[in-house]
Amino acid sequence: MMAATSFLSRVRHRYHPFHRLKKNRFVSGQVIPRLDVHLWRRLHGIDWPVRLRLMRHLSYVIDNRTVEPGIAALFEAVCDSAKPDVFWDVGANIGLYSWLVLSRSADAKAVLFEPDPENLTMIRATKARSDIDRAEIVAAAAADKEGSLEFILDQVSGFTGGLDMGQETYVGAHYGIDQRRIQVPALPLDACLVDRPAPDFVKIDVEGAEHLVFAGARRLFSEVRPVVIFECAPENFLALTGQLSELGYDLYSAEAPDTVADGTANILALPKGGRLTPAPLMDAWRARMIAWNG
Repeated sequence: MMAATSFLSRVRHRYHPFHRLKKNRFVSGQVIPRLDVHLWRRLHGIDWPVRLRLMRHLSYVIDNRTVEPGIAALFEAVCDSAKPDVFWDVGANIGLYSWLVLSRSADAKAVLFEPDPENLTMIRATKARSDIDRAEIVAAAAADKEGSLEFILDQVSGFTGGLDMGQETYVGAHYGIDQRRIQVPALPLDACLVDRPAPDFVKIDVEGAEHLVFAGARRLFSEVRPVVIFECAPENFLALTGQLSELGYDLYSAEAPDTVADGTANILALPKGGRLTPAPLMDAWRARMIAWNG
């Protein structure tokens, strides 16, 4: 069984949506959209079927485990150790981490922030099919202020769409296809504290716009002080990690236990003095990694 799991894992990585198949412009621009039908898949660690698309999420069709097992294991370890009441999923995509948290924490609630219309369709379908009343969907991008912002769609994989930051996108650089731009509503996370329960666990994955999210979340980080797992672009690393350090957070890599955040792309931020302390979390994380790696 372990050998089969290992083989499937290698196949999954080799044929991940960002790899060989989609690098051909004709395939990515003409063939894949015609084959990209909706389907349901039971994903590892999630208690209900998740709505996917065949070609965008081919890696999950080949192997139902995430391509980020270390990070997924960390999410489960946080749930087991801290038992969060409210999880905010900023840049929810298809809702993978919200579904993982809700599956692990029976009493937790999740708020999913997602501006991409296609991803919203899949999130809503998953929620509706399994009647997940503990999940609230916010069809907006988290940013530094309320209003409307330009969003660049990722029509190849659905994973790298994001606010227009004035730089070449991953899809534009690797696939050379024209990308659609749409206007999406935007709002600061601090504004959401007014009419929603404050989160004790937050994930941020917004493809380089995390500095805008942080600018609109000053009260969230300084007063509420949730556990945070976030992806950070190199150009934002020093400013955002410095801000969190000043607010009394300890920073670790979100990819391997006990590893400090030193230029890493994925960061775990633990508030000092919180109910979640590093040592037991790291132990729980290692235990969950064994399960995720088969």
